[in-house]
Amino acid sequence: MKNEAIYLKLPETLLKGIDSVMDEEGYTSRQEFIREVVRHALAQYKIRLFHETVERLKKKANLRRISPILTTEEKDRIAKKYFKEKGVKV
Repeated sequence: MKNEAIYLKLPETLLKGIDSVMDEEGYTSRQEFIREVVRHALAQYKIRLFHETVERLKKKANLRRISPILTTEEKDRIAKKYFKEKGVKV
């Protein structure tokens, strides 16, 4: 892993906010806090891209008349309906 130092110029109000969160959450340094915030932001970005890709694929599936992936709730509803039709109590 390659490490690279960067220089950030932040306003005092932002630094005070960082310091108060650091104290509450138990971070030992601003560097540790900022590194964790950046990791979190990158993870959120990847999750958003994943969901956007899933939505695009669902739309493509609907355009091709292929049923989209069923949610757990939809599967439960279908299963309950099936068992009700067969006379099985669920």
